[in-house]
Amino acid sequence: MAYDVLDDKPRTIAGSVAASSQETRDFLARARERFKIAVDAENKFRAKALDDMRFRVGKQWPGETETQRQEENRPCLTINRMPAIISQIVNEQRAQRPQATIKPVGDGADTDTAEILEGIIRHIHVNSDSEVAIDCGFEAMVTAGKGYCEICADYLPGRTFDQELYIRRIKNFFTVYCDPSSTYADESDANWKFKTCDYPFDEYKALFSNSQLAQLNDLTSIGDNFPEWGNSKTIRVAEYWHKEWDDEELLHLENGQILDRKTYTKMTAEMAEKPKIIKKRKYRKCTITCSVINAIEVIDEYDFPGTVGYIPLVPFIAYDFDVDGERELCGIVRNAKDAQRSINYFRSYAAEVIALAPKAPWVGWKGQFKDGKWQNANVVNYAYLEADMVTTSGQPAPSLPVRNQFEPPIQAILAMSQAVDQDLKSVTGIYEPSLGQTKTDQSGKAIDLLQKQGGLTNLNFTDNLSRTLRHIGRIILDAAPFIYDAPRVQRIIKPDGATNHVIVHAGRQNAAEALLTEEIKEVYDISVGAYDVVIDVGPSYQTKRQEAFNMQMQLAQADKTGEIMKVAGDVIIGNSDMPGAKEIAARIKRIIPPQALGDDDTDPQAQIQKLGTQLQQAQQVNQELMKHNQEMMDAIKTEKIQQDGKMAIAQLQTAAQVEVAGINAKLAAAQLDFDKWEHAADQAHELAMAQMGQQADQQTQASQQAHEKDLATTPPPPDPNAQQPAAQGE
Repeated sequence: MAYDVLDDKPRTIAGSVAASSQETRDFLARARERFKIAVDAENKFRAKALDDMRFRVGKQWPGETETQRQEENRPCLTINRMPAIISQIVNEQRAQRPQATIKPVGDGADTDTAEILEGIIRHIHVNSDSEVAIDCGFEAMVTAGKGYCEICADYLPGRTFDQELYIRRIKNFFTVYCDPSSTYADESDANWKFKTCDYPFDEYKALFSNSQLAQLNDLTSIGDNFPEWGNSKTIRVAEYWHKEWDDEELLHLENGQILDRKTYTKMTAEMAEKPKIIKKRKYRKCTITCSVINAIEVIDEYDFPGTVGYIPLVPFIAYDFDVDGERELCGIVRNAKDAQRSINYFRSYAAEVIALAPKAPWVGWKGQFKDGKWQNANVVNYAYLEADMVTTSGQPAPSLPVRNQFEPPIQAILAMSQAVDQDLKSVTGIYEPSLGQTKTDQSGKAIDLLQKQGGLTNLNFTDNLSRTLRHIGRIILDAAPFIYDAPRVQRIIKPDGATNHVIVHAGRQNAAEALLTEEIKEVYDISVGAYDVVIDVGPSYQTKRQEAFNMQMQLAQADKTGEIMKVAGDVIIGNSDMPGAKEIAARIKRIIPPQALGDDDTDPQAQIQKLGTQLQQAQQVNQELMKHNQEMMDAIKTEKIQQDGKMAIAQLQTAAQVEVAGINAKLAAAQLDFDKWEHAADQAHELAMAQMGQQADQQTQASQQAHEKDLATTPPPPDPNAQQPAAQGE
């Protein structure tokens, strides 16, 4: 089978080993009853869908009509236009490839982890070749109204316990039976589903050798009792997906935790003070179980990982109506059948009238056709034919033989063919421009509008596909924490196709940190937080990249200065499809200034790129300096003599200036010494003069005192000569 056991819990039902025979019989009886309910509910749809599939591959004539026309040797042409119409819708989806985007909702969710989960989903799509499964289911939906794909979990290749999720194709959607009580567009509310596979008896015996049916020799009784489950040549094995519900009590604690009653009791068993319960409610825990069964036993059983309870059989649904309590599912073929049959009929009628119409016979008098050439006149192109000039009675014939002309109604047939062609276009909503047929009198804008009109008419198919992809994303998000529970180095894929590696785990941070390396330093716990899936419906990244390249080239051509190519040439060249574009872009990026790149400083690759750019710029500067230095050396060599003379003169001038400066310095020093000496002499002279004046004053005072004393003791002289001694004393 495509699935493997996801855990080691004991199976609840495993044939006659894990459960009593009565319990097994009751379980299988319920499964057969549900299967019959699905068969009865889908019988009409399946009959119509099967006819749609046959009509799409060219079986378009009613059986009795086709047999009758073939027996009468009448043309029965089939101008099958369904493949082109279906391919127009399917290929438009292939060109756009809607992408899933993960958005954080709450409960500890963050944008970084959302990007990692988005990268994991892309990894799963690439690793699974999911486009095969999606294209198959989408084409079945467009053709017959419904298709399916499945999500399965399996171990990675090699000796490992690591698991991976895969998106697989269900080639024949008729092998899936759904709970008819489901009302959701993605069937997520279905309580059970079946996926069947019919094995030839010998192959079944080789694959399931321990099965009880493999040991039976006569399968007639099984075919008689359970006609849906096998016959004398084949044995039907079914994957019976069903939801098992466990009623629990959910508790909201005052510390913010939300636990079920069993976990709360176990956690608080040894606690002195238990956390207070704020709220509580009834909660039904859902487990998705797959029981691999045949008519009389359970061959295997396992659970699909997840907590929400999504059955991993994902539908593609086109038109879905409820008409008077009966469900009607259909695709684009259902309403186009009559128009297509009309085209086939009128093309066959035109061929019959024109190509197979009888030749116009010759009309003449009896006896005029004696020449044997007349017998082959409608087959062989003779140069001439001869006729008798007389009748059988011997009378002259009034006229020569003439043809009985017959003109088929070509104009009427052509007009009717054009009418039924228009009917087919009106029913499908796809006209000539959408099919690549254009008219010379229409402008490009008119053709583009007509193509967009055809796309809008059938946009519901692509929009319904987004619901399927969103449901696939939800199933993966729900199962991812169980699949990636043990820490592992996981590849993630970015929107542009580039890859990165991170460490992911589910609540095992300590074990995850042991895997850290210099190259891988990011760790993400994908079990924390609530996330939602949004589908980006529009042109694919490849289409957007090509459109961006055309626009960027136009901007670069309009830029006369060339600045755009200098700072963004690596991006523009990298978006092109030419061989070697990545190598050219890498070389251009190495010469772009680091400030223009604006890369993340924490990215080692960006650091290497920036250092390489800086090194290259330094090398360019060094080369410029070396070139300038060489030019200077050449100039020096050329003017060496002149420079030597100038340098000698300059040296003499410098020496003279130095000598003059020395003399001036000496003169200045001498002048300074003279000034000092002169100042000292002036000070000494002034001091001496002051001392002499003081002594003179003292002598004058003494003489005056002595004279006064003499006058007091001696009378004044009688004659004038008596003053002579005083004058001599001075």
